[in-house]
Formats: sequence, structure tokens, C-alpha cells
Amino acid sequence: MTTATPRFPLGVYVYNPSSTDPSAEAEFETQFDSFTQAMGAKPQFMNAFTDYYAAWSQWVPNENAVALSWAASPVLSGVTPVMTIPMASASDWDHADQTFKDIVAGKHDDVFTGLVNSWKAAGYTTIDARIGDEMNGGFVPWYMGNDPATVADWVAAFQHIADLVHAVPGIKVNTVWNPVSMNWTAQPTASAYPGDQYVDIMGADIYSTVYPVELYDWGKNDGTVDSTLQQWFSDPVNREHYWMNPNATQWATSGNDGSQWGFKQAFAFAEAHNKPLGLAETGAGGNGTSLGPVDDPDFPKWLAGQLSQPGAPQVAFVNIWDINPADGGWKFTDGSKPQELAAWQQYFGVPEQAGKVSLPAVPTVSTGSTASTGSTASTGSTASTGAAAPALTIYNATTGLAAANTLSQPYTGPVAGLQMQFIDITTDSLNITANAPNYFIRTGSGNDAIALKSGVNVVDGGTGSNFLTSGSGTDTFFVDDRKTSSDTWNTVANFHSGDAVTLWGISSSAATLTWVNSAGAAGYTGLTLHAKAASGQTASLTLAGFSQADMSSGKIVTQFGRDAASGSDYLYIRGA
Repeated sequence: MTTATPRFPLGVYVYNPSSTDPSAEAEFETQFDSFTQAMGAKPQFMNAFTDYYAAWSQWVPNENAVALSWAASPVLSGVTPVMTIPMASASDWDHADQTFKDIVAGKHDDVFTGLVNSWKAAGYTTIDARIGDEMNGGFVPWYMGNDPATVADWVAAFQHIADLVHAVPGIKVNTVWNPVSMNWTAQPTASAYPGDQYVDIMGADIYSTVYPVELYDWGKNDGTVDSTLQQWFSDPVNREHYWMNPNATQWATSGNDGSQWGFKQAFAFAEAHNKPLGLAETGAGGNGTSLGPVDDPDFPKWLAGQLSQPGAPQVAFVNIWDINPADGGWKFTDGSKPQELAAWQQYFGVPEQAGKVSLPAVPTVSTGSTASTGSTASTGSTASTGAAAPALTIYNATTGLAAANTLSQPYTGPVAGLQMQFIDITTDSLNITANAPNYFIRTGSGNDAIALKSGVNVVDGGTGSNFLTSGSGTDTFFVDDRKTSSDTWNTVANFHSGDAVTLWGISSSAATLTWVNSAGAAGYTGLTLHAKAASGQTASLTLAGFSQADMSSGKIVTQFGRDAASGSDYLYIRGA
């Protein structure tokens, strides 16, 4: 029997998977399945976001965590990430133009290639990358600017990033130029186009919400100006005219293309440049008072009609948002908007298959070991092939190349139960998965991701920002704040009873300790310690999923001590 497919490549956003929080992962899978059953088809694309509120140095470790969670989530098998590559951090808001110049000068090259290599290391061979998405909106720190000089710097920065990510070997990166629908911009959005050689997909973000500059009644089109916004948006003709021409007035019926960017402009631009059109963000539903009707079937119907026109550009993906974030109410699969649900089904899904889709099972290891699902991804899905995994899987994220395990040798140290050791004191950033148990692993100053599977292990990730994942056994992680010349941050995921962290160089009298909740990488926030040693450097540690309440309850136990052999002070943190 042939299974019908949606008219357009179907995508979705229902928040994020989590390989370290089983309840969060279960909730994500429930939401993903709800969308799949409602649409009668499994989405083939989904959004992923890089947290630009984090420091630049945290972007790659955070992306490692995101990519590994994607790889470990069974419902996301075969789903292509539509990820973001920000062009500034939140701290760059007041000097964005200088940040663009820094990008062109190569200051952040390792970050941009590292973001792509995070997905490559997790087993992905194709991603769609939205570089500096929604740059024509003043609500992002990489706003393209109010003057031609800043726009030119933004364009040069995009071009530089596109060249970098296109050149990463072993993974296909489709770059997306992605304005958002706006009713006013200081500079023409089209002036920020970086050129055909730098753009693979023409992106568009458009929602049903309306912000008309006047209430001219386009349905009557006889000079009538409606008295209220509710009266105006009650006629879908008015909303459709806005979606096409967001700053149109009765005096400029098609709006001003130099200061607006609507669907008409995005559609025509894709056609003119012979690029596929990708809707990275779309959703329907206003608030019933100022933004449009709550249950809005007209938007999906209109959107499908536009995409189906003769001569329309190829559609790369349509990512329908089925969530209720702070700035919109797009969720429709919960029964709250039955007319809209029916419209999304009819025009973008397969109605006859609604509620009948079987999500394919993916061979995975036991849910008690999130690290092993990550290792499956990093080696290109050894679980699905049945091949025996090597003792260590090593990927050099700095060079973009897999590395042979030539440095492993029998363990010679004092810790009981360890059998093998791997020591590579390098400045490169390494992604290591220990498929074999009972390892001592020590790395250098790169931003490393080290995942354990089972047994008794000891890991010293060195300096830098490291993402460490405990396995199903008993693992100890070393953080050394004795001889560092810069601050460090380690995130430990899947920390559990029997695991421990030793922070060297931290004493009860000479160190300043600050404990906070909910800090760290997006999707892996938790109990975080900022420990400032006598040396002046701060070692930060995040235990994903924990909080200060776990210290009060005795689930997390801390103890200061001094090592007799070395004379070094330390803080010992144990999962009870």
C-alpha cells in the first residue's frame, strides 16, 4: 500500500529533546507524536536554536549537547535540523557593527565551524543553517542596521560564515538567508542579500498575526476605513492583504518595498534568484483582540494557495510551530483551535492518515545510559548497523576529522578499578565517547565533549568549556582550578548517585563559592557552582537537572579536603 505524503515538505517546532532529563524527553516525544498524528505525517524537518544569550565560548559546548539530544531521541530519526547560526551574542547588542567586522576578520571562525561539527559529530550528514536569521528585525543583536555601512558589514559577515560552513568536510550545510515579515525597516531588506553563491535556501518567517499601519478595508476597497481592529481583521481579505504587503495603505496599495518585507517580497525574491523557499517559522492564531482571530483557518489555506501557484519556487520546508511561546499562541493540536487544525491537516498534512501514523522504532541502548545513545550518533549509528563499537570513538572538532585511538594504553595510576587510560593534552576540541568501561580520560585546553557508557571511569576534561556525560556506572570528574590562566566551565549530564566531581584548588577559606539554580547550557541547565580560587580564576560547574534543593535534601553532598600527597585543597561533590 502506498502511503500518501504532504503536499509540501513538512516541518515542525515543538520545543527540544533532552537526553539528560527523561521526563522532559517524554514530554517532547508526546508533543512530537501529537503533531505527527494530527497532521497524518511525520515531519522531516525541525528547528534547533543556538543560545546566543550564552557567551561565545559556550556556543559549541551547548551545540554539542543539543545535537547529542537530537541523535538520542528516537522520534527524530531521519529529521533534518533547521538550526540557527547567530551573528552576535546578547552582549554584543550595543556594538553589533564591530562584531560583524570581527567575524570578517576571523575572530569567531572556530565557533562557526564548531557549531556545524557538533552536528557532524552527532552523526548528521545534512543540516540547514539559518545564518543571522530575522536580521531585519531590531529585536535581535545581529540586526542588520539602520545605515548602509552597517548593512554592508552584515553582508560581509554572512558571506564569511557561509564560506566557512560550506567548507566543513563530511557534512552538507544548506545556508539559509532568512528575513522575517516586517511592516517597516530602516534599510531595504533586499540590500542585505549576500549573493547567490552564499545562499542555498531563501528563508521566510511569517505568522498570521497582524500589525497594520492603517485599517483600510481591502475587502470593500471603496475608501472605507474600519473603526476597530477587530472589525478589520474579521474579514480574511484584509489579513491576506497584510500578509502580502504589511505596510500597505490606501495611498500605497502594495506598500513600500524599500521599508517592508512581506510574503510577496520573499516569494518574488526566491523566484528571481532561483532559490527554493523555506518557511523556517510559521504559525497561526491571534489573541482575538489586537492580533487577529484565535482560531484561524484562513492563514493555512491562504499560505498553501500561495505556495501552489503556477511558477512558484520550490518549497524546501514548511516548519509549522505547534507551541505557545511568550510572543504567540500557535499551538493547535490540543483541541483548542479545531478550525485551524482542520486547515493545517487539509493543506499541509495527510488528513486520511491522521491518528494512524506509526513512528518508526530506532535501535537504541538502555534509557539508563544517555551517553551511549550519544556515542551511537557520533560514530554514525553503530547501533543501527550492529557493528562492534571501538573502545573509544574520537572526533577532533577543531580539524573536523575523526581521530584514531592511538593513545590508549593500560592504566598505571592509583585508582582501583580502572583498566585503560587515554591522555591527549591538546589545544584542539575533542569529542570522545568511551564505549568500553573503566577508563581514565584526560584532555587539554579545548572545548571537549566526553561521554561515558558504563563501568568505573575518571575524566579530567582539562581547561576550557567541557560537556561531560556520565554513564550507567560510577564516574568521577576532575575540575582543576590550580594552574589555569582563564575561567573554565564544565557541564555534567546524567549525574547520579555514586558519581562525584572533585574541584582541585578550592578550599573553604581561600575560595569564593556561589551556588545558583537553572544556569548553564540551554536544555542542560541545573545546579551551578561558580568557584573563584585564590588564583583569581573561576571554575564553573553545572550539574544538569539538579538544584539547590537537592543539596538541602542530601541528594547532593559536598565536602572540603586536602590531598596528603600533593598538598592540594579540593571540594568534593557527590551524588548520594
